[in-house]
Amino acid sequence: MERINTVIFDLDGTLLPMNTDEFMNGYNRAIAGYFKDLIDPKEFVKALWESTEATVKNLEHKKNYDVFKAEMEKRVSVDVELLYDHIYAFYDEVFHDLGTYASRSEAIVKAVRLLKQKGYRVLIATNPLFPMKANHTRIRWAGFEPDEFDYISSFEDNHYCKPHIAFYEEVLQANQIDTATALMVGNDVREDLVVKKLGVRTYLIEDHLIIRDDQPYDTDYQGNYGAFLTFVENLETL
Repeated sequence: MERINTVIFDLDGTLLPMNTDEFMNGYNRAIAGYFKDLIDPKEFVKALWESTEATVKNLEHKKNYDVFKAEMEKRVSVDVELLYDHIYAFYDEVFHDLGTYASRSEAIVKAVRLLKQKGYRVLIATNPLFPMKANHTRIRWAGFEPDEFDYISSFEDNHYCKPHIAFYEEVLQANQIDTATALMVGNDVREDLVVKKLGVRTYLIEDHLIIRDDQPYDTDYQGNYGAFLTFVENLETL
């Protein structure tokens, strides 16, 4: 077995400890309130999540930004360009307040920085449904700076979403990663472990584990944040 030289991390529930359901409930309330003077909150939230679902399902080679925009245009009664301006303003002005729904793991922070010290490439493959500026905010909530990572997936740059294997193919190709030398670290059985189909090894983080309908799963490694830190400590220096 070839040795690992690249570690790819999920963000929410992995690098960033959080209860995803609580965070999304808070997010829905905040963004609906922010848009209330522009569009009926119920209309907006319904359109937002229907458009998000359509973006997740898309398998055409179109950027998520463009797919989502076209889907929103079908569903809202206001100009979509104005709506997009408002969405980006929300991420500048309000989104940072949602950090109250997240926490920080010193073990995962130490693990990432130790990986870098040992010479490993460190990437973030978050489901690309948030703008890059929102990803940067969440990365900072987790205790990092964005420039600590060699790559960060985003709404603007990626063409596919999890759990489609095309998303991971895009990440691997964009970074010229040999699947035999990569490790994916995530907390979501469906969205993160699917990369094993490409020959990438996986580490399942248990602290905020997401398993839907008791689905069976297969992972190379598994443990909590502390166990992952120990795993990294035992990796060789490159």
